[in-house]
Amino acid sequence: MKKKIIRISAITFILINIVLLIVDDGKIDRISHVKEWTEPITMDMKEQMEKDAIISGRENPLYFDKTVGSFQQFLVEEGDRVNVSDPLYTYMVNDFHTTWQNISNNIEMLDQEISSLESIIMEMESYTIPSTNSSSSSTFSVDNTEYELNLPDDQTASIQSELQKQQFILEKEKELAEKNAERDRLENQLVELETTGDTITITSPYEGVVSHLAYSLEDPFLTIMDDSLYVEAELMEEERQQVTEGMDAEILMEETGEVWEGSVTKVHEAPESLSVNKHSIYPVDIEFNEDQTLEEVLPGYHVDLNITLKESLSAVVVEEEQIDEYSVWIMQSNGIMERQLIEQGIKSDDFVEVVTGLSEEQVIAYGDFSQFRNLTPFTTPLDLDKVTWKNVKPDNANWQEHLVMGLFVR
Repeated sequence: MKKKIIRISAITFILINIVLLIVDDGKIDRISHVKEWTEPITMDMKEQMEKDAIISGRENPLYFDKTVGSFQQFLVEEGDRVNVSDPLYTYMVNDFHTTWQNISNNIEMLDQEISSLESIIMEMESYTIPSTNSSSSSTFSVDNTEYELNLPDDQTASIQSELQKQQFILEKEKELAEKNAERDRLENQLVELETTGDTITITSPYEGVVSHLAYSLEDPFLTIMDDSLYVEAELMEEERQQVTEGMDAEILMEETGEVWEGSVTKVHEAPESLSVNKHSIYPVDIEFNEDQTLEEVLPGYHVDLNITLKESLSAVVVEEEQIDEYSVWIMQSNGIMERQLIEQGIKSDDFVEVVTGLSEEQVIAYGDFSQFRNLTPFTTPLDLDKVTWKNVKPDNANWQEHLVMGLFVR
């Protein structure tokens, strides 16, 4: 009889708990059960557009003006490497005096431009950047392999002005060298014309490889691909709207593992072709940064291109699986779970930038989000390796009493 009563009591107890679970389901979830948690990480985030691309050289087309004379012959062949001032072709002039006068006039104009450039360079070289009277001093510190130089604002402005001055002089000296080279070419043409009476040899204004010859004399009848390498890619219509000049880019060659840095220098406004039934494709040019080494790199090599559309340095980042729709679950130091809305930024691979709503020192829970309840205490799994079983079951413990208490508390 006693056993029967115990059985009935146990069954009744179980049934009552089941009813309570069903009827009071909204109130029973008072604890969030957490199995996985982590802290956000800090990293640089980039949103990049990946494109297939090809390395190319600048094509410099040359044209022949049939009104000045009759073409005689090419002095080079396709694939030949030429230097500046190497002979390319010859032609016979139609009128000696007209040609002589035109060349002489061009030399005169160049002389004026050269004189003007020389004056500008001399004037800029003689100009002295005003010195500063700052009482502040500069500081220099070294930390392992890194160094830091701090200058007062007025000294920084002075140095920037000096750098701009030197940059201006370098640009003008380059322009002057080009004008002098052009003058030398014209002078040689004039001497040759006076010597032969009817023939002029045209020399190369560029250094590179002869990539095209048109024996039909159709323009451009000669093209030289110079050694200034750049990267070509193609953009679809929607991509064309995302890319702007000045964006950073990475160029990767899979075969060698080499990576170069560059920037977008030109996004073409005209598509390669126009068609109502086809999507428009726009060329985009990427220049290598000046400090990049391009040994044994040739036009025609295929590369992978990553254009950086957006960038966020030292961003707070979580993995995509750690976000519950537009929120994260924060495990507060007081033992309470809180659901926090966040603003998402750049997404890259499986990582997501958190713009607002989360700091790097906070701890977030993830995994089975259905086990989480806002503003409730949270539990984490028991780490058995850290448990001292003597403390769990002391010698004087009454386990029957604790078992009964546990059942009735629930």
